Amino acid sequence: MKDYSHSVLFKQIHKFCYFFFQKCRFPGSRKLSRQLSKCLLPGLKETCIVPTVYDFRIVLPSARNFEIEEIYYLGFYEAGTIKVIEGLLQEGGVFIDIGGSVGLMSLYGAKILQNKGKVWTFEPMPNMYEAILKSIEINRLNNITAFNVALGDADGLLPIYTKRACPSLIPGDNETPAFSVPVKVLDSLVQESGLKNIRLVKIDVEGFEMNVLKGCQHLLSSADAPALCIEYESHYANKEVFHFISSINEYRFFQLSKGKGIESNLIEIKDIEILKPNDNVFCLLPDHVKYIE
Repeated sequence: MKDYSHSVLFKQIHKFCYFFFQKCRFPGSRKLSRQLSKCLLPGLKETCIVPTVYDFRIVLPSARNFEIEEIYYLGFYEAGTIKVIEGLLQEGGVFIDIGGSVGLMSLYGAKILQNKGKVWTFEPMPNMYEAILKSIEINRLNNITAFNVALGDADGLLPIYTKRACPSLIPGDNETPAFSVPVKVLDSLVQESGLKNIRLVKIDVEGFEMNVLKGCQHLLSSADAPALCIEYESHYANKEVFHFISSINEYRFFQLSKGKGIESNLIEIKDIEILKPNDNVFCLLPDHVKYIE
């Protein structure tokens, strides 16, 4: 496994890219940053360890997708989302990351929480799960637990489809499943473990959101329900997800004014029909709002 985590070149390029993405944006700055990074850094060809702008290292599997390439070449991903997560976790508690991918959000959450809380991350893809375990090990984190399972509304096994950019439990047209993965119900896991003070649940499950939500309905309808971060993908037509959320508690919906990739203010979306697609939606109770203002 290639280890670039101590590379001065990687760290300097990542610092440069972060500055021109977040602090000094101008027309074409993001394209320029990506092109410069791809010219100066070695190509992404195998499993490797890279630094991030968040002061931890991360293991990236050899599988290629947009998220992995962004982390490799830029040192960050969804910087706007990361900033909101930081605000919501500032007083500690538990962060549950459903669809953890390579673990960037989970690792960041563990770094923010330290001894004030813990992270549960769920990732059914074996290669991604193994990468998370290695990242936990090299960063010496003892407040994060990874589960190699999917979450849904019933325990069992379900086929997963992988011939796409992001694997999903939702079948595509004429797509053959790659293998089956175990599925658990979050409400049951929380009850069995006695887990308390769950502050944030992030859900990125490529169309399987409603199943996940039905499996944690007890948690979400409680008086101390967590904040939610859910990816809204237009091609999965999942607006019904947000109607469901609004029916079980007093959630309000917010999106970042400049999108999930840019650190910016959250704006309230009072009409579900005008949610911006292909972006994250933050579902907050009144008690959560003060942490993001």
